Amino acid sequence: MKNVCVFQIILFLLFVMCTNGTEYVSPEMFGALGDGINNDAIAFNKCIKSGKTIKLQAGKTYKFDTPLNAINHESFRIEGNGAKIVISRDYPVTSAMAIFVFSMDVNPKLMEIKQVDFICLLEEKKVENAGDTYLFLSKKCDKVIFENLKFKAEKKFSNLTFFRSEGGDLFMDNCNIILNTHSKVGGIFWLMNKSHEKSKIEIQNSSFEYETKDECMCFATDKHCSLSHSDIDVTIKNCTFKTLASMNSSGFIIVYSRCVNTVSNINVKYKKCLFESSGSSPRYIQTYQCGVEEYDFGSFNTFFYDCVFNFSKNTLDDFSEGGLVGLVYDNFNKMEKNKVGYVFNNCTFKLNNIFPIVGDKDACRKGYFRFSNCTITSNCRAFQKKYNVKNSNISLEMNRCKIMSKDDELTYKHLVVNSCIFYDINGRKRSIKKENRFDFNRIIIER
Repeated sequence: MKNVCVFQIILFLLFVMCTNGTEYVSPEMFGALGDGINNDAIAFNKCIKSGKTIKLQAGKTYKFDTPLNAINHESFRIEGNGAKIVISRDYPVTSAMAIFVFSMDVNPKLMEIKQVDFICLLEEKKVENAGDTYLFLSKKCDKVIFENLKFKAEKKFSNLTFFRSEGGDLFMDNCNIILNTHSKVGGIFWLMNKSHEKSKIEIQNSSFEYETKDECMCFATDKHCSLSHSDIDVTIKNCTFKTLASMNSSGFIIVYSRCVNTVSNINVKYKKCLFESSGSSPRYIQTYQCGVEEYDFGSFNTFFYDCVFNFSKNTLDDFSEGGLVGLVYDNFNKMEKNKVGYVFNNCTFKLNNIFPIVGDKDACRKGYFRFSNCTITSNCRAFQKKYNVKNSNISLEMNRCKIMSKDDELTYKHLVVNSCIFYDINGRKRSIKKENRFDFNRIIIER
């Protein structure tokens, strides 16, 4: 009788574990070898179908030669324990696809991926009009967590992206993402909200190295969004961003793009981050927007605290556009100038053959730039290349900054300079003279 009671208690505890969602599966339960040679995708699909947490074994390498099923559960978890997942060269590539798709048919609550080393060996698509390819595609998931992940893709492949989300929160910690594919389009994140009125993104203690022809990261409200409001708050701290800058690109690190028919408010804060770029083509940190008059844009504000920017270009030419160029907005749209801009506090800029920080070339632009307690060193002009004050509506405010550059004047519609020191490239201090015109302000930086 005593043994029967013990057995019943054990069965009860197992039942509680299962009903509380603590039960897990491993690919080995369904025949996976994890040897990096045989195809483990079939076993992995059975893990996905179970809806349970997938636990991988330390030291194993799971290879995928065939497609994974879409994940149609409220939650999807992988506890990697440091194991590797390899997307092989034989993995079938279609015109538009994702490796892990979560989720098509239900309202997903949580995707959590921890301690996995992803290696992507996909090569260039042989598909006409190839669309984007994602490692992870999240459909309206409430929260996505990436912790202690590595991802590496260095083969030539078009349109490869680490993660795309259509809304919800993202938390990322201690990850290392390398995406040097030299592809036509692609990047690290493509976050296009169309499902959540509020989204919170936190990225910390991570490093990103990329070389594609599109944006490294994009935080935006989808142009087909039906929400009345979309508020996206982003905090990125203790992170490193690096690009080789060997190809022309529309965006260096971050692009916040179009919100159509939705009041979209995007606020991004960088804290103690390092940005590095060196090569033949400059990279931009850029904000841009469609110029259609009837759109209601909301606000796009970016804050940098204690950040370092090391930007270098191999040669100096007339087409160098800058380390930080942004705020490309049509003056005829509804966006208010004081609702889109950059704020830099205690930041350091080291620019070689890179200019200007504040772009004013060719396009109509509006917005604000504010620099406080910043140190800027450049071997050319740091702030202006072409004076387009008639077509742009930019305000520049500088407080307690030290600037060593070849700038000879600053000309903007709105310009404030307080307690700043200007030097030439040889370290000699320079004086300034202020001029207030009817339609713009100017500071002459004298030799």
